[in-house]
Amino acid sequence: MTAIAGCSASDEQQTPTPSAHPSEEPLETFDGDSLADLTLSETTLEAAPTADPDSRTDAIGLTETRLLTTRPDVENVIMLEAHDVETGQIAWDVTLWESRQIATDGGLDAGQGAGRLELSDARAQRTGGDSVFAPVFGNICADEACSAHADIDDYGGGYRAGVVALDGADGSVRWVTDLTPHLGDDVDGIGLHPEIVDASAETTLVNIDQPTGEGAVVVAALDTATGEVRWVSEGAIASAVVGGVVTAVRPDDPREPSGSLVGLDAATGDELWQTGESGSWAPRGATGSLAVVDAPDAAVVDLGTGERVRMGRFPVDPVAGGADDGAYATWIDARDGSVYTYADGAERARVSESTVSGDALVAISGDDYLWIASGGDDPEIVAADRTGMTRSDAITGEFVDVRGSSIVTVTPDRVVHLWRYAAS
Repeated sequence: MTAIAGCSASDEQQTPTPSAHPSEEPLETFDGDSLADLTLSETTLEAAPTADPDSRTDAIGLTETRLLTTRPDVENVIMLEAHDVETGQIAWDVTLWESRQIATDGGLDAGQGAGRLELSDARAQRTGGDSVFAPVFGNICADEACSAHADIDDYGGGYRAGVVALDGADGSVRWVTDLTPHLGDDVDGIGLHPEIVDASAETTLVNIDQPTGEGAVVVAALDTATGEVRWVSEGAIASAVVGGVVTAVRPDDPREPSGSLVGLDAATGDELWQTGESGSWAPRGATGSLAVVDAPDAAVVDLGTGERVRMGRFPVDPVAGGADDGAYATWIDARDGSVYTYADGAERARVSESTVSGDALVAISGDDYLWIASGGDDPEIVAADRTGMTRSDAITGEFVDVRGSSIVTVTPDRVVHLWRYAAS
């Protein structure tokens, strides 16, 4: 096990932030608490997973207790492995045969071998639980006659597309939901592509491509606990769910990810507000009462009203952090390394006293650490806080995910690395 101790910034590493840029009114200094330095220790992964497109392997992300990775199984079909974040051993997996059985037991396949989970598109629940979700594909017709289903007049009509929820701790099935019946009489599962985009304790969002011959887009909202389909909204693409609001776009062209920015009621799917702009939301980029817009230009939106938040600075690739009444948005100014923080309800953003070095703020963990990436041939990740102080030594690799005192990176040789961190 390799340990890396945290470090406070030295005078050489970090310098006071300039009071303001020439054309901008000065901001007050961020006065929040400093965070502790971190020690990072690498956990050896028993299965030595990789994330390499050439070999069809990938690192999916983290639950509180598991690292999720994928690799080809027999017949070159993707399987899922869940690694214990403390020991590095495989806690559970889903093989091709188990995948087929889940599709059959869930009623989406007749057991002829066609059905399976699309585990390359598996996703972990973001907030409020540890479920792991994956699309399910199957065919309920056992043969071309499909004689057991009087309502289906051809073999293609038997195709089904749905979603499965697995227990993140042991991989057991929590529920399986068939989405196909909720998408209209002229839809069959062969042309559907469900994408699980976000999940809270109450709501799981699934974007569905090409539910009709015209190539429309649909978002379905499921009850996270039971898998029941609450509502379906045509002509919408969802990005995140926080509390009672779903951030979504209504594209003019279903082949494009951008469109009118809207907020939907998470319980009913009714439209709550429009921002009056066309663009796209940051994926899963909402928390508390704030949501991040990433195109055509970065902005922060109040989830209660859909209005842009005025912060005294134009944000650069902001990331939402905190939760509930403690929500905030943070970004790094590439001109001088300043860290800017806008706290929900404040009149203006505040700026850090010190500066950080790095190319991009890639994530904010639940304990409010900022994770900053540097690119190039030898990419690195370092922890910092909103005062602008570096809080760890750098670890090598591209950022994948951070959650529950674990962080995952992929090194240039495409090897997946799992790190655990704790206050020094």
